[in-house]
Amino acid sequence: MANLFLIIMPLVGGYLFLSIWYLTKYKAMKIAGYRLFFQSAFVGIILLIFATFAIKVLQSFDSINSILLLISEWIIPTGLDLEGIVALIVGIGFPYLSNFLSNFFCGKHEFARAAAKDRGESLHLTIYEAIDNKQPIELTMQNNKVYIGLVSITGDFVNEFVIVTPYFSGYREEKTKVLVITNNYQNVLVEMKKKENSSKIEIERSNFNVTLKMSDVATAKVFYPEVYVEFERLNRRSIV
Repeated sequence: MANLFLIIMPLVGGYLFLSIWYLTKYKAMKIAGYRLFFQSAFVGIILLIFATFAIKVLQSFDSINSILLLISEWIIPTGLDLEGIVALIVGIGFPYLSNFLSNFFCGKHEFARAAAKDRGESLHLTIYEAIDNKQPIELTMQNNKVYIGLVSITGDFVNEFVIVTPYFSGYREEKTKVLVITNNYQNVLVEMKKKENSSKIEIERSNFNVTLKMSDVATAKVFYPEVYVEFERLNRRSIV
């Protein structure tokens, strides 16, 4: 039983290490099956070697060695192994500590962006670029619904949602895919502001925020109002 736990605990520690640490989690999310198993096993072996070495070093100190002996006597009846437990603790503790320190410098989205660039995921990179440059973005959904506005991202990279503070919304025609804008939120905001004094309603642009699943987004591109206006002018001329 002890040998079984000596295998399982580092393996679990390796999997948690890959799944928690910002530097590896966004790549691990795209891995499945035997590949993830073998990578977890490889990290688990490293954790086990580190745990064994750390315990040997700590045992050289008499006071700490006495504590380790007490711990060993307590866990031996459970069928567990001290090296395996330490490997599991390190596999969980190091990623959380590293992530906590990373948040003071760059945050998880920088690692997510690097993973997206590594995988060539242009959709995510376009959204990140728009966020960095504070540019409005045009998101076309799988159902041809279109939202145009400033965006932010929440949640993990793979299961994330994108939040749109819309300027406009509309749809693309089924056959021609021409963009048709049906809602101008700026005009609505102006009209609602006029009514605030009488109705005591406080309306901000963020009140129109829309949360969308990234998996429902078909295309994303930076929106340039002047380009859209020019396209509209040319389309009207061609119709006439």
